[in-house]
Amino acid sequence: MCDALESMEQNMRKLCKEDAAEADALLKNLNGQWRLIFTTGTKETQKKWGRKVSYFPLKATQSFDTTTMEITNGIFVGDLAVMKFFGEFEFNLKSRKVEFDFDAIALFGFKINLPKGKAAELGYATGLGSSNNVDMV
Repeated sequence: MCDALESMEQNMRKLCKEDAAEADALLKNLNGQWRLIFTTGTKETQKKWGRKVSYFPLKATQSFDTTTMEITNGIFVGDLAVMKFFGEFEFNLKSRKVEFDFDAIALFGFKINLPKGKAAELGYATGLGSSNNVDMV
């Protein structure tokens, strides 16, 4: 499965380099809500657990609004939002890379504003984010 995904990603890179309209279409198609079922985590996490792909047992979603360039990530138990992260994102058309930072978190609906870089620290501490994210802040 990992090899197939990597091959698809390489093919898409090549296609987007050849045709800029393809990269623009990726951004348009990003709009909406996506469910996380499998995760690769960071290189550090892959080494720690000894595998490239892990099943994510809870319902987790990532929502993009390409008109406002806002992102919301959520972790749920059933339909109950246990934790949500809110922020803004950028999409680099050339590299087709999404970059984002969260500036607020909600725990069971109670919203808390985060200081710059705090979300990166939380992500790194849980293994869902990279130490590089902390360094970039």
